[in-house]
Amino acid sequence: MYYLQVYFASKSFPQEDAKVVALASIFLSCKVNDVPKRYRDVARAHCELQKLGSMSEEDQMQLREQVFQREAAILRLVDFNFDLTLPSKALGDIKSRPRTLPDSVFPIAGSFANDCFMSVAPLLFSSDVVAIAAVRLACAYKKINIKNQTCLDALPGKREPPTEKQLSRCRELILGIYKIQKSKQAAAKAAAKPAAQGATATPTP
Repeated sequence: MYYLQVYFASKSFPQEDAKVVALASIFLSCKVNDVPKRYRDVARAHCELQKLGSMSEEDQMQLREQVFQREAAILRLVDFNFDLTLPSKALGDIKSRPRTLPDSVFPIAGSFANDCFMSVAPLLFSSDVVAIAAVRLACAYKKINIKNQTCLDALPGKREPPTEKQLSRCRELILGIYKIQKSKQAAAKAAAKPAAQGATATPTP
């Protein structure tokens, strides 16, 4: 998901084949996480999921070239940096420390941290910022009052604490995801209502 997001942060979504980029992201992720897969195995799984059936040799070569091009582009975008600390890892670090936060906060914080990848938050802020913002949102959701310093003190090691401005902006971006989704649902519901009314309308004799 991270590589997919990094790619589309600098590319136009309508002008790219998202499925090809996703395939390149998965292929690269397998290498980075020490579970390398042969390209043909990843491509076969892709074709099965998309129900593409058997592809011609020309189509297979074209897909292979496109995937390798996107993989090379992603590598350049991340500057060949594979030592990535994702928000889930930062959350695990916070959870493992002595704290006053209840365990019930962390599954919800994990959901917020995962959903943040639908925004630009992971590109703008460190994993620590995203993790702490997610914890604060989870506490607000659970109606648990915590002091700001509680989350900062939970950071292990000598990490630089995020600023309040960073945390505030990160929370806004995460919450913005749900506002967009809610707006889309409302628009879809409004569009479906006239259609349903037209289908059930009684014809005038």
